[in-house]
Amino acid sequence: MRTTMTTVFGLLGLSSTVVADLYIFQVTATAMDEGGLEVGHPINIFSSPPSCNDVNNAINIFSVNNDASKGGFVCDGCNEGSILDWTITRFEMYDGPNAIGAATSSPVSLTTGAVGHITLRPNGDHYNLVWVSLDGNSQGIRGTCQRPAQAGREAQTFQCFQGIGGSSGIELFHCTTDLRSNAG
Repeated sequence: MRTTMTTVFGLLGLSSTVVADLYIFQVTATAMDEGGLEVGHPINIFSSPPSCNDVNNAINIFSVNNDASKGGFVCDGCNEGSILDWTITRFEMYDGPNAIGAATSSPVSLTTGAVGHITLRPNGDHYNLVWVSLDGNSQGIRGTCQRPAQAGREAQTFQCFQGIGGSSGIELFHCTTDLRSNAG
């Protein structure tokens, strides 16, 4: 009788799904152009705490019309004041097949393993990471996330400069999920 690893995992009550980290940072990005100084406030997503090389090569994801069903991200509770004091009640990111590089010949989704949008929903001392498909149907919980204070630690930060521009960021969420970032 042959026993496969999947069967052994199942008998032990273990999942064969690989768990990964996603770090979501609120960013202040500055750059100079012909019109002067430009400042933007995107989010960046990383699969580990970022180095400046990671930051300089990250995809900036901007908020679009409080609707993440077609692009960008939405954050209810992300407002003025200290980022660490925000009471976030809804956080969604578009994760369609063209979330990154929509204007190129080879666009990709924000994460591997999900296409639609990702919603973080508060649930006591954490947020559930829920994947919703493009047709609007929930595909279930795909992980959990915490704000730094919920995890009892200080937020990770970065300051990176490139040429006459740069980025500074502060951690909004750390998630444990089976989804992997294509964005950073």
